[in-house]
Amino acid sequence: MPDAPPETFDEAKPLLRVRPVGLVPLADRRRMGEVHGDPGAADAVSAAVADYHVGAVLDLPSADVPVSESVAARWGVPIGEILLAASDNVRNEAVRLFEHDGAIVNEGRAAAALTLLGGPRYLPPGDMPEMQRGRGLTPVIVIPDDTNCLIGFAEDPSSIVAIARVAEEVLSSTRRPVSITPLVADDDRWVPYTWPAEAAPAVGQLSRRWDLIRYERTRDVLTEWLEHRGEQLLVAKVMVGARPEDGRYRSMASWVDGMVNLIPYVDEVVLVRADGATTALPLTALLERRLLEPYEGVYPEYMIGTRFPTELIQAS
Repeated sequence: MPDAPPETFDEAKPLLRVRPVGLVPLADRRRMGEVHGDPGAADAVSAAVADYHVGAVLDLPSADVPVSESVAARWGVPIGEILLAASDNVRNEAVRLFEHDGAIVNEGRAAAALTLLGGPRYLPPGDMPEMQRGRGLTPVIVIPDDTNCLIGFAEDPSSIVAIARVAEEVLSSTRRPVSITPLVADDDRWVPYTWPAEAAPAVGQLSRRWDLIRYERTRDVLTEWLEHRGEQLLVAKVMVGARPEDGRYRSMASWVDGMVNLIPYVDEVVLVRADGATTALPLTALLERRLLEPYEGVYPEYMIGTRFPTELIQAS
């Protein structure tokens, strides 16, 4: 069992470390807290930019323990003050910078979190060998998990392709996903960035990987949470596979007749009729027919069917 958090903020201060937090683990912890009667179990976080959040962990002898909402409330300290202390403790950590498959990697939870909190000025200095190719260019970052900040440059499309490709690689093995949203420097702050056309194949692979992570990693907990609320819904399983015609990945989910299904936002939906007959259709085709509508109040986002389209299987 991990050590218990210190009783007071003053005791905790020297143990605090800042880290980036993603919506996937946040959603799970909030739902698990509600199911188990501990609504304060979720991480205490502050929104940074887009879907990125920043929180803190306690560097305890047995494990790194996230600072939860209930712990922050017990200390009586706002999250901003907790993050300031956690940032001060790691601000002078050595930079671990290297290149991997064309992307610049700034490794470490502190580096990723401080870059989110402090803006572009917290990137490694331009005179470091790995950063010299970006002199005079506009930095773009993506933080796929809580230990890797990937750096490219808006004027260098090959570097943007590289950070998308490496982000997909990171997500294939990480236990703590954060986001695939790219951010671009705008003076002293980060703002959301639009992936360029040159990066489309790599971003397509990355997006499908993200579909698999955000839906499948939260599926069991979401099902338990819905049951706890008395909602009998089938949460569709997400699968990812390569298209036979071009090898590019696509995400898929099934919609089963006779059950109330939650359908994720995927590329294709496989309609499964009661007799076992199936048809795969693009999600857009179902949306155009208004057969699905948003299911409010959950992350990641889902839809619920208005009626099962048996006629689309018969016509296929």
